[in-house]
Amino acid sequence: MTEMTPEQWKAYAAQWRKAAPELERIRRAELTNSAYNARAVDALLKIGADVPYKEEKPNGLVEMQRLFMKMARRQGLLPSEVNEEPLSYGEVNVENVRESREDR
Repeated sequence: MTEMTPEQWKAYAAQWRKAAPELERIRRAELTNSAYNARAVDALLKIGADVPYKEEKPNGLVEMQRLFMKMARRQGLLPSEVNEEPLSYGEVNVENVRESREDR
């Protein structure tokens, strides 16, 4: 097998650039006209579900944010915890409403 010359590579690339739109049109037409096969879809989903998921190796940004928050708490820039009275959905804390109206 002989190696292709730079001119042959250029012609080869030009041929694929010319053919690509028509091949894409054919692919889309085949997908549009194909029948929905529930068994095939279920089989593909099962394959995906059976593949063990491994989380990505952390890149350090989350750890850096954790350290920044820890330093901010130590310096008193953030409360160590929030003390709020639990309210049911839709219930308004009357004291906070009064205070916010007085601030205006």
